[in-house]
Amino acid sequence: NEKEHEDLNHFDDLDVGVYGNTIVQDLFDLNTENIETDATLVTSVWMTVVHYLYEGMNECKATATSAGSDSPSGEASLDKAAAYWIGIGQEFGDNESGHMLYNLAEKAAARYGQDNIEAEVNTNIIALLNQIK
Repeated sequence: NEKEHEDLNHFDDLDVGVYGNTIVQDLFDLNTENIETDATLVTSVWMTVVHYLYEGMNECKATATSAGSDSPSGEASLDKAAAYWIGIGQEFGDNESGHMLYNLAEKAAARYGQDNIEAEVNTNIIALLNQIK
């Protein structure tokens, strides 16, 4: 796609504020069965993960500022972010169980010959979530 050369304020030559719609419209053009539904799910869930990460960060900042300590505030939001990434019914490194982004990453890794126990992106995200905690 020639439109992939973007700046910080644009995605496919449109305002980034409508990037979700732009992604779905691009996927309609591919004419692949159910891809729009999958893209909507991925975009919505990813936005929820990011929301909870930011919420946790803001809770941490507020607690550190008001209490002056390393309070565990923000951990519940971090746990929610992890839950949305991993989902229910997911087994470690399995690309057959589960329904959320962890599982999609496992399927993508298997598709591209990177099925080494756990997809690298999942290993990295889980490690980063634990590091933040």
